[in-house]
Amino acid sequence: MFDDAPTGYTEAVHVLNSIPQDLFVELANDVLDFLSYKVGAISLQAFHTRLQHSGSSLSLDEVTSASRALSYVFREAIAGGATAEALVTALRSAGASVWTSQAIKVVGLLWGERGADAVAIGKAQNVLKIGQLVKFEWRLGLAVSSSSVKSINRVYVAVALTVADAASRTAVHAFEMSYPEFQSFAKHLRDMAGALDMCA
Repeated sequence: MFDDAPTGYTEAVHVLNSIPQDLFVELANDVLDFLSYKVGAISLQAFHTRLQHSGSSLSLDEVTSASRALSYVFREAIAGGATAEALVTALRSAGASVWTSQAIKVVGLLWGERGADAVAIGKAQNVLKIGQLVKFEWRLGLAVSSSSVKSINRVYVAVALTVADAASRTAVHAFEMSYPEFQSFAKHLRDMAGALDMCA
């Protein structure tokens, strides 16, 4: 299951193993909340502060790498539709030099409680073919003239969205907006941001 682990994975797992169990559970739940679209981001700075108050000397970079390792583990489990038993077996196969038995137990228990929901959300995303925004590029332009009109003097915003589909294929969608269209678009984005702020 973890054949293509990213660079630094083993070191990040060693960091996870050093985190006190209650905070490990908290971080794992935060990662699962993020992967289940319950939160938009994981507050690693706040987690790092709580970790320091517990007496840990881990850096913010180490905490970030630990959360990425957990995210990788849970993403692989979601993609494979793994049961708690299958996930525990896969983690144990990495050897005791990587995952401690306590860390494996925590991950297995959490996955047993929340894994089915995370897998269902992952399957729904694939079934609904929900795309994921990979890149958002924009530029401001001024149309001065054309071959048929001597003086246009029109401001526009050109946008290129790179979107990955459920099969990880990317497509670029480009469009232009006049200044009034952009103002309307920006208003909708502000409304969405306000709604998200109320939910967070």
